[in-house]
Order: sequence, then C-alpha cells, then structure tokens
Amino acid sequence: MKKFLKLLTLILVLSAISFSCKQEENYPKEISYTQFSLSGISSQWKNLPYDNKVIIINNSDELRKYVADNENITLDIDFSKRSLLLASGKTDKGIAYVSVQELQQLSTKKYKLSVDVTFNDAITAESFCVAILVDKVSEKSSVELEVNKNEVIIKSCGIVYVNDDEYIKMCAVPDIVSIDDVAFSVILENHTHEVYIYGNPFWVEYFEGSVWKRLDLDMNFHFIAYFLQPEEKVEQTIDLNEFHLLEGKYRIVKDVNLDETPLIRFNLFAEFLITKNE
Repeated sequence: MKKFLKLLTLILVLSAISFSCKQEENYPKEISYTQFSLSGISSQWKNLPYDNKVIIINNSDELRKYVADNENITLDIDFSKRSLLLASGKTDKGIAYVSVQELQQLSTKKYKLSVDVTFNDAITAESFCVAILVDKVSEKSSVELEVNKNEVIIKSCGIVYVNDDEYIKMCAVPDIVSIDDVAFSVILENHTHEVYIYGNPFWVEYFEGSVWKRLDLDMNFHFIAYFLQPEEKVEQTIDLNEFHLLEGKYRIVKDVNLDETPLIRFNLFAEFLITKNE
C-alpha cells in the first residue's frame, strides 16, 4: 500500500510539473493594453531616442525624465501594478498617423510591440511616439518594436494647376481627426496672378474600396461669394460632428471659379482620415 501511495504521489508530482511546463510554453500570447497620452495634461514627450526601441518605465521618477514641463502636472499611474511602455522611432517620410496593432508576450521576459505607421504625401522625415499602459512588466524584460510601414493613403492637399507654374491649392489641417471630434480647417491658397471666387458650400466624399462616393449629408450654407486674391491664403472651419461619420478616408470638395470668366471652374479636394481613439 505504501509503495502504491508513493507511486501515486510521484505520478501526481510529475503530472503537475508537466502541466506547469505546458503552461509556460504557451507562447506567444496577446497582452491587453491601454493607450496613454499626454494631451490631457497639456504636456509633451522629451528626450526620446527615436531609435525604434521601447523603453520600460516602472516608476514616476523615470517617467518624468521623458515628460516636458513636469513640475506642476500629475501623472496618475499606479506603478505598483502597471508599467508604461514608451516606443519611439523615425521614418524617412511624412507620417499621417501611428496606431498600436498588438502587444505579444513571446516568452517569460520577452515581448513584441507591433505598431502601424501610415505615411501621408509629405516627403520630409518625421518621428513618432506611442505609449501604452500594461500590467506590470519586469525591468529585466525586453520589448521588441515591430514597425509596419503603410504607403501613402491620403493626400491632405489637393492642387489644380492653371498653367505650368501657377496653381490653386486646398489642404485639410489637421488631416487626421478623432471620431469623437470631426472638426478641422481647410486652407485655400491662390498661387496665380488671377482672382478666383469660392463660397461656403462644400460636399463630403467617402473612399470605399477604390471609389469615391458622395455622401448625402443635410448641410445648410450661407451662399456668400468670397474673392481669393493672388498669393492669398484663407482658412475655413469644417465641423462634421453632427453627422456621426464612421472611421475611414474622406475628402472635402469645394467649387472654385475664375472671377472674370465664371465658366472656368474646377473642384478642389482635401483628404482627411477619421480614426478611433484607442
């Protein structure tokens, strides 16, 4: 009987060890996270290496090294339970937006943070930064940053050339807006020697598949004609919050015509993206 009990005990111990090993080998696995931003406290990041790496922050003193003007702000993070992962990098193109795709745990102390970087039509190099809160991660752990680069998907500025070196231009600023606040400006620029006429009206188109589709929005305008003088730049505010638009790629379309020859008219386009807050 004693031999049987010893054998049974041994079997149970080995089974427990085997089960534990199987549990430890259950990688990779997805880790939940919460997006973290400084926008709510009117500050910004500083001293970031922009070397496509992730910094693990586990205390307030370490965090303040990377926050500008931090003397009078409160950074409410419970570092006894949470860690902040701060990722930064640089690209050779303009950036439309950056979003976190996923965080994976690859082994006991190894993680991988995947980030999507979507380019706009600017040709100047830009840097990016994202920060997420996760359950406590050891400072001895390592987090690999995987940057997925997506080519240009928006043209925030539309240009119509009237001859070889003269053009009319319209831009959406900013060209990325939150689904919670779809408000921005369009800026019209006249780089010609002629006077052009524009008004308040515009319409909105949505990019679906490979086709632009005009949206049937119930918009009311004051029909006033404005003159866009040579080398003049003007700004108009666009607020689309009442229409509850979904995520996606859109563009504002405005009609412009030549002052002295009304039959010479064309449309200006300015693209923008609506994204969700993470």
